[in-house]
Amino acid sequence: MEVRLAPGEWLLIAMQDGKQVARRHKVVSKDGKTRSDTITVFRRNGEPFEYVEVYDRQ
Repeated sequence: MEVRLAPGEWLLIAMQDGKQVARRHKVVSKDGKTRSDTITVFRRNGEPFEYVEVYDRQ
């Protein structure tokens, strides 16, 4: 499921067997030159693992 929160900002949720297994929050900078993704993956025991990816337009 993908939801647009605001211009340049999205939230994507991955589901499996009715449970949330991952979440990605994408944000594009106002000038459009940088995008950051915060990814949260839920392990089998329910513990979250989070990391951030940053992309620069060249």
